[in-house]
Amino acid sequence: MNSFKYLLAALRHPALHISVGTGLLAISGVLLYGHAQAIAETRTVSVPLLAELPTLERTVSVLKEQSELSELESITRVGSQMERVRTYILPDKSDLDRIIAVFEILRETLSKRQVLSKMSDITFEDQFTREDGSLVRPLNVTFAVHESALHDIAALLRLSGLMTVGDALTQEEIAILLERTEAENPSGVVAVEHFLSTDLLSYAQNTRLAEERLLRSFTSTTFVQSLQNVTRTSLLRDAAEVLGGDIGTELSRYELWPLQMLSVDSSTIQPGSAEGWYTVSFRVLVHLRAS
Repeated sequence: MNSFKYLLAALRHPALHISVGTGLLAISGVLLYGHAQAIAETRTVSVPLLAELPTLERTVSVLKEQSELSELESITRVGSQMERVRTYILPDKSDLDRIIAVFEILRETLSKRQVLSKMSDITFEDQFTREDGSLVRPLNVTFAVHESALHDIAALLRLSGLMTVGDALTQEEIAILLERTEAENPSGVVAVEHFLSTDLLSYAQNTRLAEERLLRSFTSTTFVQSLQNVTRTSLLRDAAEVLGGDIGTELSRYELWPLQMLSVDSSTIQPGSAEGWYTVSFRVLVHLRAS
């Protein structure tokens, strides 16, 4: 009983209260310091993130708008292009006057350059269905031309049936541009899409403007070099050389673009009456849309 009284008296002693209070105060100090450190670390991480958040939100918003706009434009463009395909490139009936007019432009422009001396009348054969199910109508035409004109004739036939920059590129060439876009600036895919959907005649008549618009989304020389490699080795080079000159000007003037799809079925070439001149005959297939 006396021991209990001594213990109770000791617990009530001021020195013990001071010691306990000091210990609790020290523990509180440690906890407060840790809390302060946690707040400081949180501010170090979160404050910059909060500062960047509006920029990130704007970026996401812009990309979303670009994506939605691109999708809307794509839907509209596809519909418009399909209508042009059905009307001009693969009609269900040949517009013979339109086809003849294209060859007349060849005759007039090459004659003015003094690289064509004669072009025969164009003769059409009956249309027929090939083994692959496609419908074609052959035509025959002969040119007496200088060798420098052969490129323009052959190139124009290769470019027939194409509408856009993308049509003039192979899948491999398009893949090169897309890979460089992904590596440098993924958001630049919108600019690449616009470039690929550019009307081929418009591109040929102002290649610099079309390419400058694309390159605004890129800064490295790597993408520029990739674009130059593609344009120099693809049908875009033929387009720039042929459609970018007097032939393209006349096609635009008489609203003959885009051209109905043509392909060379066979050709013969014989030496002409003078050095560098040849007589070239073509059997060309005019492609039609099967009903």
